[in-house]
Amino acid sequence: MIAATDRPWNSATTLYIARKIQAFAAERSAPLKVLNMGCGGAITTQALHPDGYDQYGYDIALNKSVVYPVVSKLYPDDYQERFIQSVDERTIPFADNTFDVIFANQVFEHVRFMDRMFEECARVLRPEGMLIALFPFASVPIEFHLKIPFAHWIPPGQARVNYLRPFYALGLRPKEAGKNSYESAVYWEQYMRDFTYYRLKNEVVMLMEYYFERWEDDTAAYIEARRDLCDVNPTLKLKLLKAFLEHFPHKPLLYYLVGNYFGATLAMRCPRKK
Repeated sequence: MIAATDRPWNSATTLYIARKIQAFAAERSAPLKVLNMGCGGAITTQALHPDGYDQYGYDIALNKSVVYPVVSKLYPDDYQERFIQSVDERTIPFADNTFDVIFANQVFEHVRFMDRMFEECARVLRPEGMLIALFPFASVPIEFHLKIPFAHWIPPGQARVNYLRPFYALGLRPKEAGKNSYESAVYWEQYMRDFTYYRLKNEVVMLMEYYFERWEDDTAAYIEARRDLCDVNPTLKLKLLKAFLEHFPHKPLLYYLVGNYFGATLAMRCPRKK
């Protein structure tokens, strides 16, 4: 298993994904073809490059000025064909049966048409392929992007603006550059309305079971990756996290609570072609 000390991991998520793909690769003889779904700045792609995978990526909001300087060093001959911008949020811009692995790091909460995107993942995966997805759920108490409790539970519109504003007015969250507390609240309320679509876990499970022959909740392995990184980067925050994880009296209960009410790390295998 890949160790936390093998290379400078940027996050526990990247370490977990590397471990999961490595275990999957051990079952295969040929190099894996891997898709970074919602690739962002291609940081995870860069971290996985030493493992020799044939990597691709796409993002509906691909920032070429950020992504291309990274991936051009990895694939100098054809990086513009490998890492592309999608023009349709309902499709993955690659051919059928192209990839062995797709990973999506906290992407699906930004997906408006989740049923369609599960179908697309199944389409572009090869018959024995795997989808790895990290999901924050609607039940998580702190909204991931704003880091404000219950923000995504408040109805959209003025009610949510009124709820968010005190967090900026009191300095509990930093205001947006050049904006006052009210304008910052309006900005983030609009962001949530336009770009976040949280679901409950049971909705995700129904789709996984429809589009894949089998799946597993791998949240425990993700939590262990977080614990392993605590030894590499022993900040006070991570020391406290490690102490909590090591002394929590009932590990299965911890994994259940995190995986069902906060967010889950899910691995799906063998897509059903529709």
